Amino acid sequence: MRVKCLRTYPTEDEIAAMDGFYRDQQFSVRRGEVYTVFAISFDIKSKLFGTCTVLLLPGEFDRLMMVPLGMFEVVDARISPTWRIKSFSDGGVLLGAPEYLANECFGDDLFERVGDVHTIYLRILERLDAE
Repeated sequence: MRVKCLRTYPTEDEIAAMDGFYRDQQFSVRRGEVYTVFAISFDIKSKLFGTCTVLLLPGEFDRLMMVPLGMFEVVDARISPTWRIKSFSDGGVLLGAPEYLANECFGDDLFERVGDVHTIYLRILERLDAE
């Protein structure tokens, strides 16, 4: 799945619809740039995004960015055939690679370069880019 950035911050209407969006955050995305989607999270009343769909995108320094879907146009809607679904007790759902879903601390471990998480991240990105 690939998305094109339309804007760098949600509109006021989008923020109102999210019911709980934390306004004091910034997103390191560039208008017009196309991103490969690493995973998709359907959040229910999260502390950062309220209730909305959040994309996990590869960012600078091999870190994952979490960005509301409304800021993007979907340019290739095909999701990876390797993706799986993980459900949470609050009703939230996460779609992503099995290697990503198996590690609840994947994003933190990637940031801190714990174990082989960085290698797994690069392997997942390579696979997604090839699809």
